[in-house]
Amino acid sequence: MTKRRIAEPVMSVSGAVLALRGELTAGIRSLGSFDMGDRHVDICAGSDAIWATIRRQGKGDVALRLAHCPGGPENARKTRPLAGERLRVVTDGATGRYGNSLRESPLDLGVLRATAELPPAADLLIPFHPRDL
Repeated sequence: MTKRRIAEPVMSVSGAVLALRGELTAGIRSLGSFDMGDRHVDICAGSDAIWATIRRQGKGDVALRLAHCPGGPENARKTRPLAGERLRVVTDGATGRYGNSLRESPLDLGVLRATAELPPAADLLIPFHPRDL
């Protein structure tokens, strides 16, 4: 029996991942940030979404889509956080007004909880939604 050599796997990514990488490389507008243990969380307004980037020095980064805004986010702004929230952002978009809040675990486990609200501008059909992570 001959052993077959397995080629290194090729990582495939979506067009949305490539678009976000381009935005982050070119510079994306920050709405606010905070530190959470060894992580730095930054909330950013992209061309079609509000993102939370979570970074650990030398250990990799993750981007979480907080709001998918077809047509682009408008008037994205940080607002006063409610009790227990680290950061709150409000954004207007074609589909409605998005509200996003971020909280840390009260047990100090390094867990970040993101909550999204969308009172829609009209009854919505959602045939497609890009991945959020």
